[in-house]
Amino acid sequence: TQRHSFLAPVADLLNFGPPCTRGHYNRQLHSFEIIASCDLKKGQEVTFWYSDECDHVMVGVYGFMHPIVPPCPSAEEYRQSAEEFRDRAQSLRHKLDRAVQNLQVLE
Repeated sequence: TQRHSFLAPVADLLNFGPPCTRGHYNRQLHSFEIIASCDLKKGQEVTFWYSDECDHVMVGVYGFMHPIVPPCPSAEEYRQSAEEFRDRAQSLRHKLDRAVQNLQVLE
């Protein structure tokens, strides 16, 4: 499935909030549809979940914050995550190298 960014006039009038709708591009009708993903009560505001990004990204992209948006990781958390990823990648690289060596022995 390919994902693309686009502008959806009128859909952008929906306020950000709990994810009770989802956006869907209808290829047959060449239209963007907002589809309810939970039961809506009469008079309830219809909201749209803009993104799963963290708070700093939401401010940068959409220009607002919302209490239900999670905070972005701290620089230290990013650093720790990068180190864990690097260590895991090195471990997998060593396993791959050993597997290649074992295959060469079998040839």
